[in-house]
Amino acid sequence: MTPRTRSILRKLGLVALLAASIAVLIHLAFSGPPRPIRVYDVVRLNPVWPPDQRQWYYHTSQGSHLMPYAWFIALEQWDSEQLVTDPDHLTRFRLIPDVNTTNNPDRLPLGFAKDMPEATDPPDPFGNPAYVGITCAGCHTEMLTYKGKGLLIDGAPGQLDLNGFLEDIGKAFAAMLLDEQKFDRFAWRVLNNPNGDIADDKSELKAEVVAFMGNELHVVNQQLKADVKSVLDFGPKQTTAGFGRLDALGQGGNTMFAKLNAKNLRVLDGPVNVLPLWNAHLYGFVQSNSSIRQSMARNVIEAMAVNASVVLPNTPLGDYPSTVRMTCSSAMENMAKALKPPQWPENLFGKLDQRKVARGGQLYRKLCAGCHQPRLDGEFSREWTQWPVVGPPNHPPYDPISLKYQKEAGPSYDLPTFSVDVMGTDPNDAVNFAERTVDARALGLSANEPGAKVIYPVIDGMMRTYYKNHNIPTQSQDNIPNSSDTQLLEMSGYRSDYWRAPKGYPARPLAGIWATAPFLHNGSVPNLYELLSPVAERSTTFYTGNLEFDPQRVGFQSGWFYGGFYFDTSVPGNSNAGHEFTDCDRRGRIGPQLTTDDRWALIEFLKSLQHEKPRRAPGPPPEYTCQPPAWFQNRWGGTGNKPQPQGAAWAQPSPAPAP
Repeated sequence: MTPRTRSILRKLGLVALLAASIAVLIHLAFSGPPRPIRVYDVVRLNPVWPPDQRQWYYHTSQGSHLMPYAWFIALEQWDSEQLVTDPDHLTRFRLIPDVNTTNNPDRLPLGFAKDMPEATDPPDPFGNPAYVGITCAGCHTEMLTYKGKGLLIDGAPGQLDLNGFLEDIGKAFAAMLLDEQKFDRFAWRVLNNPNGDIADDKSELKAEVVAFMGNELHVVNQQLKADVKSVLDFGPKQTTAGFGRLDALGQGGNTMFAKLNAKNLRVLDGPVNVLPLWNAHLYGFVQSNSSIRQSMARNVIEAMAVNASVVLPNTPLGDYPSTVRMTCSSAMENMAKALKPPQWPENLFGKLDQRKVARGGQLYRKLCAGCHQPRLDGEFSREWTQWPVVGPPNHPPYDPISLKYQKEAGPSYDLPTFSVDVMGTDPNDAVNFAERTVDARALGLSANEPGAKVIYPVIDGMMRTYYKNHNIPTQSQDNIPNSSDTQLLEMSGYRSDYWRAPKGYPARPLAGIWATAPFLHNGSVPNLYELLSPVAERSTTFYTGNLEFDPQRVGFQSGWFYGGFYFDTSVPGNSNAGHEFTDCDRRGRIGPQLTTDDRWALIEFLKSLQHEKPRRAPGPPPEYTCQPPAWFQNRWGGTGNKPQPQGAAWAQPSPAPAP
């Protein structure tokens, strides 16, 4: 061996060592999803449905289309011969396995469903084979772990890493195309030929897979990642949702608006926590930014966020056929009304200290109830004048359906919605929705329409088309029913399809809050103790995805663990500021600084809180319990509850109705 050859080999060895080192560093920095979760016992904390109804809820489609169903149950993991539906693999993304075969013969994870084309008149324009998709139970069912036990809570916010799971699916498809043996096993399962002779059909199947990856899977990835240029504008810190969060309004908008023009895609930098479902049907307006009046409209945009399909016409009042299964969504909505906040399990987490509960109750009534205790919506409340709404042409400044059918509709809660300037919390979710513009020329509108103004006719058109194709009568094109349209009234929840774009967030009732960590709308505070602490004492970084519960501080364990999501509060959309008890005179101050004992007493009371009797609140909203900061007084004067006159720039607040 010549010296020159030895020198070359040494250099190659150094290069190989450097490459191996880089590979190890990359593996450490990007360790992949966490290890599987295994529990020896599962306890249901709020069982309200019979087992057969629960299984129906878990596995009935709302119209989401991720991929052909046969492919999903045949697909192998990218780095293993195990299937992606293997329970151990699913738990790495915090999906919840379901081995109960009732309404689930292929043992899909909880919240996944098989969707079949509907027989409608006119026929379903999609004509797809069976697809697999996500239902509301996929995000709104929570699994906690504690000392080896699993605690399952229906309606609580789940910790699913949806984006991570979809990226893993993409890797599985790519690996299958690169590995002929992987593809052969996949094809044998999909084609299900008992003779094992699949050569004639395998080439066609591979062509279909390639087309799916280049079209449908590529489009989903585009909608999640949006345009590269805008992502690069953020610099080194890019926003990722991680566990238990989803930019639902942004993702729903991307799915919908990209069909009008690819330039309508937006970077999803406003991820929010999944919301608990108990009491949600009572809220006057729903969603993270209190933007949607009607539950059916919310369910439609939810289905769009998880890749339901719609065909958009070229006029606002045309037909909008979609894959959204609104009859099923309505039935699920009615089931969700039965959900109750879970009771603190004293046999697992320890008995409540009743002295602290009593002391905490006093603090709650003094410092928190003014905003969070539910108030009955009187239809002429400030919610209809604080933020402009979008609805049918010439709509009144209140909801005529709810007003006409008050007895059937039942009570609803008037949730005070506070400007982001008042609360000081991360503004991205609310501001992005309020300021988003859309090129809607394909609908006969302008090239720069406000997003909510485009969402209204599209969602309203999808509902109108579904009702027409399913012989559900409507009185007019505005979906305003008369007294004989019982089915439509029930499906609409006795509410009009109104949208609005507040630059603010609602103060929701706190019953069951112990089961909804992490906290603030964007999940930027890991536990209740930190939420009651000044911002300077809150974690600036922590890890999510660990389901082990901390019953003392009330939240998930948030230290480092393998595969945990690194939550950096300096990243856009992740701020942990605002909603602060502090003696400092600054934005987001909602009360005086609490002593350590006061914080523990409040936490003990919040653990116990399961129900609050709503109160009627005619007249002005509750005042802040402490003097508002000087910056707010200088700008607005008066108390911290005065709403900032902002919102959608394209609409003015409606005049207050005559009493």
